[in-house]
Amino acid sequence: MSNKGFTLLEMCTVMLVISIMSLTVLPAGTFQEGQWYTFADRYFHAQAQAMAQSRETAFSDESGEVPLIRFNHKGNVSQAMTLTMGKKGRSVIIELGGGRLVYPERRNR
Repeated sequence: MSNKGFTLLEMCTVMLVISIMSLTVLPAGTFQEGQWYTFADRYFHAQAQAMAQSRETAFSDESGEVPLIRFNHKGNVSQAMTLTMGKKGRSVIIELGGGRLVYPERRNR
């Protein structure tokens, strides 16, 4: 009988390394505090423009701090991402597909 494969300890070590690496990844973008309030309006305007013109459209912030967000002709997003806004660390999650914006609540416990 041959002993091919990985031990439980080796698998746990690999999972630990992967989870630590995923926690240290920087957010996709950061905003100044004032941009928090206008981001959704500009985002939805670009998405509606892509649907109305039935062509691919790209959206980026004037400051260059937001990564390029691409919409297809149906207004769907090509890449999901999390953006962190302002000094308070407010987050917005852009979901893959329909491009829905999710604002997770931060609770102090």
